[in-house]
Amino acid sequence: MLAALALLAAFALSGCGKGKDIAYDKDGFPGPDQSNFQGVFASEGGVGRMGIVISASSSSLAPTRNAPAAAVSAIGALTLENGASVSLAGTYDTGSDSVHLNGAGYDFDGRSAWLGGVPMVTGTYASPGDDGAFAVALVNDFGPHRYCGRLYVTGGAPVGRLAYLVSGITILGAACFDAEADPVALQGELDRSTAKPRVDMAGTSATRDLSMHGAFDEEADLSAGSWTSTGAAGDASGTWSVDICP
Repeated sequence: MLAALALLAAFALSGCGKGKDIAYDKDGFPGPDQSNFQGVFASEGGVGRMGIVISASSSSLAPTRNAPAAAVSAIGALTLENGASVSLAGTYDTGSDSVHLNGAGYDFDGRSAWLGGVPMVTGTYASPGDDGAFAVALVNDFGPHRYCGRLYVTGGAPVGRLAYLVSGITILGAACFDAEADPVALQGELDRSTAKPRVDMAGTSATRDLSMHGAFDEEADLSAGSWTSTGAAGDASGTWSVDICP
């Protein structure tokens, strides 16, 4: 187990999802014994990179009809903004398509689904500081690529944190506003029909309905745009910007 965790920590720190060290099968997915995911986590207190390795083939993941109910081992690693790493361990249930990981006071729960032809896992977590949301996607030739940044109100003051992944054209992530307990889980798409691809994503929490739009600069590997929200938190708007997660 210690050797596996060491390997995973190296995997989680190895960049932004190019998948250079992963062995692929004929369909472009990792080999039959494990599924390797990369993505992001975000809370009001911070954002970072996340990796998960599930001891099952990608075909055993959601939807549930592909596999009988069974608990298989899963391990994970977080890379915090200060460069520190956190090791996680737990299980994946092929019957409920759910994953549970914990370690060092972090507790993650998520569900898997196929989006854009790729298995992805999204969910929430509790940590020693606050609560947040996460999203990871299976590593393949198209990503995922991981981005971290900030939310600003109109006028420039920072009001929250933002992290998301891009796998193909699928976008998953979370926006976390200051002093709000619930993160906004985000889902959207990258529109490549323009010279600079367009970023469109949206999500809902208990306090706001959030819509985000922007442009993606593939050469610089960063994106920025604007956001608007309505709901119990009040009508609001502002801007956002991200670059490669540290």
